[in-house]
Amino acid sequence: MKYCPMCEKWHKGTPAFCPDCGCRTNNTIAPGPSPEKHIQTPDPAPEKPVKNTPVPIQCPGCGTEISNKAPSCPKCGVEFDWEIKPGFPNALIVLALILFLGAITTGLMWKKITSQSRSQAPPKRTNQVSKPRPTREPSIIELNAAVRFMNNQFIITNNDNVDWVNVRMKINSEYRLHEDRIRAGVTYKVGSMQFANKKGERFNPFKLKPTGFFIFCDLPNGKAGNYYGSWK
Repeated sequence: MKYCPMCEKWHKGTPAFCPDCGCRTNNTIAPGPSPEKHIQTPDPAPEKPVKNTPVPIQCPGCGTEISNKAPSCPKCGVEFDWEIKPGFPNALIVLALILFLGAITTGLMWKKITSQSRSQAPPKRTNQVSKPRPTREPSIIELNAAVRFMNNQFIITNNDNVDWVNVRMKINSEYRLHEDRIRAGVTYKVGSMQFANKKGERFNPFKLKPTGFFIFCDLPNGKAGNYYGSWK
């Protein structure tokens, strides 16, 4: 048993500090009779320290050795607050900071890996010879023709190597004339009054002056030909 000189009480076991006031206990015999009738018994073997066992500390006010569980110093009366406040807010802040730093680190590593993979990629071939696209021949070919107007008639020469088929001729974009064929290398003469407009009116060289002459025709291989000549 231990005796508290401050409370003047005996406590069972071997507590190093008084559970009531926190003062250090000792084996000193109290001035009055003890519950054990002053029969001194040998102190039992020291018990193993238990978790949350009081630890002796010095009072910051007077320097007296007291328990760290004591609510106040029994000598000078300084009060203590040993309650540990919850640390959840701080823990959450630390956790959020760790996650933020981890995200930044992961992003930097991913950027580095992608940049390395791009730099190690084989360069694009620039010495490849591109195949030339096939050029399409024009579907409308300019005719190699010669047209003159003399003595109220038109003199038309086919200077091409192919015949003109389904020949449509126009004077001043209004008066028309159709011929089935004008052979290659042949000179064709036609009177100006053979040309007529949609109303059936004939071209009168005495009243009208030819300013433009058009030729449209069909050529072999499904192509077409055209010609335009003008006079001042």
